[in-house]
Amino acid sequence: MSSRGEFIKDGTFSAVVLMNLTGVDCSPILNAAFNMRLGLPVDASHEWAQTAEDLVSTPSVYTGRYTSQEDFGAQIVIKCDELGRLFWEENGEEFPVIFCGGTVFKLMLKDKKQGIPMTFYVRNNRAWGVQFGMRIFQREENPES
Repeated sequence: MSSRGEFIKDGTFSAVVLMNLTGVDCSPILNAAFNMRLGLPVDASHEWAQTAEDLVSTPSVYTGRYTSQEDFGAQIVIKCDELGRLFWEENGEEFPVIFCGGTVFKLMLKDKKQGIPMTFYVRNNRAWGVQFGMRIFQREENPES
């Protein structure tokens, strides 16, 4: 199941898209719905997570394995390369995780113009969780890989 929910601040409306397919980016459908409501061109962007000029200062704060506490046990694995760039690793592929400021990043999938926002929650200089879509994934303290 894929989902995406958002609201337009001060716009007094929100929307949620639910799909019966896993791993599908619901953003284009949600953006089109907002644009129709706002009278904008259907493909206008509502991306709020904009790439920051600076690189994240301590990428190790965010690296690790994060697990959903739901039945299917979805995982997010964040790794760092020798240049300090962060990546989401899935099935042997790496996807860039771009710093946007504070603890906000965006996941850049192949062939996508917009990133998918990710907000990390940090305590004592270590991320304990990450919000991706409407789920919060918790860091595993002792991952086995």
